[in-house]
Amino acid sequence: MASGSPMSLRRWASVGACALAVFEASPAWAQSTRDAASAEALFKLGRDALDTGNFEEACVRLHESYRLDPAGGTLLNIGVCEEGRGHLAAAWEAFSEALAHLPHDDKRRARAEERIAVLDRRLARLTIVLAPTAPAGTRVVRDAIALESPSLGIALPVDPGVHHVRVVANGHDERTVDVTLAEGEQRHVTVEPGPPSPLRPTDALPAKRDAETTSGFVRTFPAAAWIAGGALVVAGATFGGLTYASGRRVEDQCNASGTCSPAGLDAVDDARRWGALSTAAFVTAGVAVTAGLVVRFLVHPNQPKQTE
Repeated sequence: MASGSPMSLRRWASVGACALAVFEASPAWAQSTRDAASAEALFKLGRDALDTGNFEEACVRLHESYRLDPAGGTLLNIGVCEEGRGHLAAAWEAFSEALAHLPHDDKRRARAEERIAVLDRRLARLTIVLAPTAPAGTRVVRDAIALESPSLGIALPVDPGVHHVRVVANGHDERTVDVTLAEGEQRHVTVEPGPPSPLRPTDALPAKRDAETTSGFVRTFPAAAWIAGGALVVAGATFGGLTYASGRRVEDQCNASGTCSPAGLDAVDDARRWGALSTAAFVTAGVAVTAGLVVRFLVHPNQPKQTE
């Protein structure tokens, strides 16, 4: 693409803020575009905002332009707008990322290195260390950013100003430590969660309800099972009596060779049916009585501990 075309503006744009020289994009920055036309329009709006000192609007436009079509000139100008609105860490990161991609003979490297050096002196450094007494699993969150173990004990670059460090651990009150840092200041803070959380009455309610439920079950189930078992024994005996009566009818209506009258055949069917029901009733009664005995003598509800 010719250098005078509209698309080249974003890659050969001069920066009017912070007395920066022209930041040009080299062919090394060329990437497959997703929406180059929209990115170019947003870049122009971001540059206009930079020229008027409106860093907030400039950053919004430039970040979106870079998302739609990553380009070196855009990334370098993002560093300018972030520095302008006081986000020194974000500016340092943008210039550093741009510098990492610039060829060694690119003339913009000197300016980018200069801004990085200036920002490096202005950045605050905060080292957060977890106290040895902190329980296992303690979590540290700095300004809504969770810090894992590799980030602790290291001087990390942060913006000057107030930073909120939250320390959270199960069974402990949450503790928040506010740290205010000036430009270029280095601070080392040791943090730990708050004191153990007192047991609230509501914390014991689920366990209490569980114990009461188990105790009530142990008291009522055996009796209910034995009553049901007794009823089934009665039913089994009744069905057994009907089976016996049907058997007597079979003897009367059938001869020794096994030939039965129609009434005898009905009696055979009745005997089989009542016999099956009697057996099922006695078996179920045995299961119910056994279950009641197991619960009564082997299952014990949780009892609260008594102090002597």
